[in-house]
Amino acid sequence: MAAETQDTLPVGVGPFLQPGASLSPETHLEAGEGATFKLRVGPNYKKNGKKAPSASQMYRMVGIDIFRSEKGVSPIAPLFDLSTLGSAATKEFTHPSVPRIFIINAVLPDFSPSMLGKKDGGPWLHIVIFFEITPESAEMIHHMDSPEQCDPAHRLFAQWCKEAEEDVKMRSRLKFFVHVHNYEAIGLPSMLAGYNAKPLLITNSGTFFRGPGNSHIEMTINVGVFGFIARKGLHSLKHRLPEMDCSFGLCIEARQDEEMPERCALLGRARKLEGFNVPFFLSDEAIAFLQKTAHA
Repeated sequence: MAAETQDTLPVGVGPFLQPGASLSPETHLEAGEGATFKLRVGPNYKKNGKKAPSASQMYRMVGIDIFRSEKGVSPIAPLFDLSTLGSAATKEFTHPSVPRIFIINAVLPDFSPSMLGKKDGGPWLHIVIFFEITPESAEMIHHMDSPEQCDPAHRLFAQWCKEAEEDVKMRSRLKFFVHVHNYEAIGLPSMLAGYNAKPLLITNSGTFFRGPGNSHIEMTINVGVFGFIARKGLHSLKHRLPEMDCSFGLCIEARQDEEMPERCALLGRARKLEGFNVPFFLSDEAIAFLQKTAHA
């Protein structure tokens, strides 16, 4: 997927990028298990603080793409051909606010963090993850008005999809979590072990984009605006990413009993992801060409 100019775009890419084209043959992707993550359950979570393994995810991962660029790109979805994503089981799913396809564009700095310096340097690593709504969740969303047919987590997710574009407080209820299954086996630092599988609220680092006709929603998560300690910790692990067996997901933070139990909205699992070692680099010229094509 690397490119210097329009003329050197790889064969098969054409005017758009193809999801998954940059992955190494060694990368292994799985749907993952919702029960990997313990999420909030009622009653009275503020008092009792109880958590339990999540039910199955609402969206299943259908692809990952990964590349580096000199400047962070957001939104990223218009550069991709999304027509090939998903299965026939949900092809006809439509809803005014809940999309069939959900995209996470994680933008990670590929430069040393500075406590006082700028957070907008370069280059950057893009990990773009594509998810498709499951048939079970599509059915629940179509029966949101029936408590017997739709659980609280799906109703909360639908509310988030409807309001998050304009409502910063609602958008900031999105939680991201990563669990490194082989953390001890590969000898990662014990001082960072407490952050493994710990939910992180995506506040000012998250940007919401809705595709035409609600074809998709993209959330860009800019790790470059995380706090210095978080950026420093992640930077120290950047070259260990290919060794990690990771499950990653998102959920909407439940705050009232009627919104619980929480449930993984998006979930996937990956092994041998090249990460910062990925050889694919999109030049400014290539990105400009793709953006121009998308706009046209």
